[in-house]
Amino acid sequence: MKGTYCTSLEAFNAWTRRGRPEPGDVIFTREAPAGEACVVPDGIDVCLGQRTVLLKPNKQLLSAQFLVYAIYAGPPHDEITMATQGSTVGHFNVSDIGALTLLLPPRGEQDAIVARIREQTAGLEHTIGRLNREIDLLREYRTRLVADVVTGKLDVRDAARHLHDVPTSGAATEPVDDLDEAELDDEETPA
Repeated sequence: MKGTYCTSLEAFNAWTRRGRPEPGDVIFTREAPAGEACVVPDGIDVCLGQRTVLLKPNKQLLSAQFLVYAIYAGPPHDEITMATQGSTVGHFNVSDIGALTLLLPPRGEQDAIVARIREQTAGLEHTIGRLNREIDLLREYRTRLVADVVTGKLDVRDAARHLHDVPTSGAATEPVDDLDEAELDDEETPA
């Protein structure tokens, strides 16, 4: 799964000694950045890293997905923003997390709210997934292209000779060879 790190069985057993995250639990970050949350998915063994807390909602009273949505858009979001504002590294301790205000409608209403949010955002989720796949393919293509040029599998000398012949419509341009990899990565990062 993208964005995850694997560990050894020994390390996994050590990290989950006090409690093993189960599907439907919620992982909450205490800092860097504070207030990020996700539901533990089915089919993946997860262990917590530093600065994270495992929340085990009473599934009869609280939908895990509703809790995550509430953290991002309800009173907890405002409280997290206020508590971490002006701080270089916002930090929450366990008692801060326990003190967050949570509006708790009946479980059936929570499920209806979650279903409605999913229905309303399905198109966005599809588009985001498609764009992420396209970005991955472009990065893969760039890596392959650079490797082919560096190893000599692709000769770009002829194309490079004609670069100055391409009209620039009066715009100031910077030669590509003056850009380093960090600058290219910065251009890809959304603001």
